[in-house]
Amino acid sequence: MKALVLGVTALAVRSVAQHQYNARAAGKLSTVSTRTDPVTPSPIPARRKGAERVHFDLYEHIQFEIFERVQFSLLPDPPWTFNITIGNQRQHIGEWGPAKMRDQMSVALKETCGWKNGWGSNTCDSKVWGAYVEYSNDKKEAVTKEKTVAVRISSDYLPEEYGETVQNILIDQIADTFMMATLEDKNCYKWDRKSQVCTWCTPLCSKEPPGDSRGVIVRWCNAPDYVRVAIVDKAGNEKAHMRVDLEFLHTEDQGKKKVDQGKFDCMAIVDAVGQGVRANATHNRLKEATKAVDFQTVVTCPNKEVTGSCPNADCHYKPGLCFKGQKDTGF
Repeated sequence: MKALVLGVTALAVRSVAQHQYNARAAGKLSTVSTRTDPVTPSPIPARRKGAERVHFDLYEHIQFEIFERVQFSLLPDPPWTFNITIGNQRQHIGEWGPAKMRDQMSVALKETCGWKNGWGSNTCDSKVWGAYVEYSNDKKEAVTKEKTVAVRISSDYLPEEYGETVQNILIDQIADTFMMATLEDKNCYKWDRKSQVCTWCTPLCSKEPPGDSRGVIVRWCNAPDYVRVAIVDKAGNEKAHMRVDLEFLHTEDQGKKKVDQGKFDCMAIVDAVGQGVRANATHNRLKEATKAVDFQTVVTCPNKEVTGSCPNADCHYKPGLCFKGQKDTGF
């Protein structure tokens, strides 16, 4: 296709150049252009090699000038950019995810935003929204506390001309990015609940506690501490953005404490997040909302550091034997 365009362009250039050459050769050779616009070459100095040579040089000059102008006009506009930045500090989210996390987060965040707060900077409430997740306490028991995961919109800018359409696109992408973290096995670990399963300390370990269908070993995950998305126009100006922070904190007797288990690898989800943008046709939604010709997506992490560690190759935590009260086997 490119070769065809260049071929047609060359024919057009030659035709126009021939026309201009004929006009100037008919008595206007002394009026070589002296315009100073950026795409016009400097005037051709007069040569003393005969009228034929001067005519030929003039023809080539006109042909080159027109070709440069046509070629420049054929260059496509640079695309707008959809920037997605993912924090790399791990936050425990237990079994919260993947689809459940995405859907609950999306609904909760949309309820904190909207036209009621006006448009521009900080159009969304910064109040904290909490989620219930399972975690292990100091006794290495799996417990659930109220709202142990705090989620809030820490920063946003939403211009009125984009309104709720772009607002919803940004929120959906943020929720989807958090979900992607829980789909990556590198960000998850196994928690052995054997010491909690044996409720009555019978001689044999039960496979499941009463009313619990999950089994002895559960899969817990870590998520990033924040996700920030932004729309940048072709000139490099940021037109809209939103950042959502996620933090896990549970309260023990000694105060606030984090769960120090498993790893979080930001770089491991970069490709999946980019593929998700394409699969969800997010570029089409963005183009329709912003009237931009095209979009590209750039997914980044602050650095390549993998935060946290695992006790073994399987990242399997085994806190105790079947019977409660027996010595903890450790990790």
